[in-house]
Amino acid sequence: MVAMTGCSSASTGGSATTGQQNTAAACGAIPKLKTTGTADLSSLPKDIQAEYAGYFTAVNKSQYTTFASKKKSGFTIGYSDSFSANSWRGDVLGQLKTSVAQLKSSGQVANLIATNSNLDNNLQIQQITSMINQKVDAIIAIPGSPTAFDGVIKQAFNAGIPFITLASHVNSPYAINIDENYFGVGVDVAAGLANLIGHKGSVVVVDGINGSPASKALHDGYTAGFANCPKITVAGSVEGQWSEAVTKTAMLQYLATNPGQIDGI
Repeated sequence: MVAMTGCSSASTGGSATTGQQNTAAACGAIPKLKTTGTADLSSLPKDIQAEYAGYFTAVNKSQYTTFASKKKSGFTIGYSDSFSANSWRGDVLGQLKTSVAQLKSSGQVANLIATNSNLDNNLQIQQITSMINQKVDAIIAIPGSPTAFDGVIKQAFNAGIPFITLASHVNSPYAINIDENYFGVGVDVAAGLANLIGHKGSVVVVDGINGSPASKALHDGYTAGFANCPKITVAGSVEGQWSEAVTKTAMLQYLATNPGQIDGI
């Protein structure tokens, strides 16, 4: 039997090192984690504070606390995606188009400019620069890197254009990151799998898109989750791109060249 588990929106359940364990835990238990950054989270409800436990980048005070748009309606929204070859990305764009159509009818939104770079960071930066030059009112992006976009994000900020990331954080202080605590989710998933396979055995990690911020944070979470499991070996990893078809092909290729025992994925 091979045990399988995957990402979910489950709470980390910790108390709050960014990408590091704060308190040692037994194999299969979720370690206590800490959060770094300048943001004051004390005013948030306790259950919301817990969701920041182990957050994979510093949680800082927003540069947009005093921001106010000069417009009240007729907004043009830029949407910059970095990949298109999985169903989730298609669903996001489809839902965005539906929302824009509804907001157009009320006059709140005038236009949507959508682009896709297909994992080419330089092309995505050019596309975002074009949006800034077209004077969009806000940019929603799924960046392909946490650091490569610092310059163009600052350019948007200086132009008075909020830059909002979706499910793919950046380190720039001039962006608003909206996403899951992927490191915490990775810890949860690894702990759950460890319990399923009896705290021993060989596992294979299926990553998302290599190099993407979310995929790296999840992978780091898996590593942290297995850190207290000396009898569990991570035999290898494959790139699944969050696509069932790609994952199936990658795993079949892995199993064909690595015929050893696999206890969990």
